[in-house]
Amino acid sequence: MFFILSFCFCQLGYAKEPMEFADKSVSTPDTILHSDSRYIAVFGDIQVYFNSTVNMQYYEGSLQWILNHNDCIRFIMHTGDVTDNNYISQWESFSTITEPYTDRVPFYTCIGNHDYICNASNIWNHRDSTHFSEYVGFPSTVSHIEAYYETGHYENVLVRESLFGDDTVNLLILELNPRIQVVAWADSLVKTIPNSNIILITHRYISANARRYNNLLYITDSLSTPSQYVWENLVYPNDNIRCVLCGHISSLSRVLYSENAVGRIVPQIEFNIQKLPHGGDGVIELWEFDRKGDCYVRVYNTHTEQFVNDTLTSFQFKFK
Repeated sequence: MFFILSFCFCQLGYAKEPMEFADKSVSTPDTILHSDSRYIAVFGDIQVYFNSTVNMQYYEGSLQWILNHNDCIRFIMHTGDVTDNNYISQWESFSTITEPYTDRVPFYTCIGNHDYICNASNIWNHRDSTHFSEYVGFPSTVSHIEAYYETGHYENVLVRESLFGDDTVNLLILELNPRIQVVAWADSLVKTIPNSNIILITHRYISANARRYNNLLYITDSLSTPSQYVWENLVYPNDNIRCVLCGHISSLSRVLYSENAVGRIVPQIEFNIQKLPHGGDGVIELWEFDRKGDCYVRVYNTHTEQFVNDTLTSFQFKFK
């Protein structure tokens, strides 16, 4: 059983002119967030931010806004495609802008198809053809990693984070089109922590209205799996995986709801800002958690400081 909820681009209040962000100090938070809640900030496919200096200002503006609210925002999740072309210059721009903020707000990302080298036939090459692990291993990120599929590589890791004090949440970050052995590793790993609350993050998962049953030629190895395989062999049988976060699709956001093996409704959430003006226009997704275990998701423009206020752009689910 599943159904799809799509989001529109209206009422985002897109900014007309770039803003300048002078420093990385923490200012007095405004009253947008609830002080008794805890939040996760989500970036979706930030690749176009690093194609121009103007675009980068919008990205840094979002980071500054998040830092200004780091009494409530615990960490950042990103849906993959850090870069547009896997160029060193793009990776360096990402690292230079992002790292100063990560001391107070950890940044976690999966790898996207644009983070690999692409050949002339639009086929992404070997999984080693990326600079991903050279640039995403910020100290605050690495300090929260509990398990690696491959030491020194951040494509497949299990992260331990918290929302309220010792209230643990785990992030299971998986590579693009995860290999069969990676899915098996992840399955065995989540079975060792049955009472945990896990968010699965992987780049390419939802298509226009469902999970993918086939692999496009983003990765050439024969062991790559489509998202339906990930659902059937990892998400569906493990009730401690509470939700899935992905990107890749060029709509702003959508959510697919499916029942797992015990009848829990699992939201599989796609978020992607790359088609917005200025590479994202300062738009993020805010996941608000209360102490009862409910999660409320809304889209917010950090530049115009406006929420998207209609029923199609907000939803909630039971996280624990």
